Amino acid sequence: MTLLTALEIAGNYPDNILIESFKDENDLFGGWMYMLKNGNIHKPMLDFKGDFKTAKEAEDLLHNLSKLCVEKLRKK
Repeated sequence: MTLLTALEIAGNYPDNILIESFKDENDLFGGWMYMLKNGNIHKPMLDFKGDFKTAKEAEDLLHNLSKLCVEKLRKK
């Protein structure tokens, strides 16, 4: 992840970030993160292939990563 990506996530999470999971051909879950603009997908941010047994695990990884970006980079 680049610093720009981390800053964009920190500036847009949670209201303008969409996180979704997907199931691959091996029945494992991966995840996608998109930045939203006016409620529509504006830009893909991050994705990872199926490494988890549940959709919740995959989505939780991206939520936790987003929260870390906010914690470390967003000015208070």
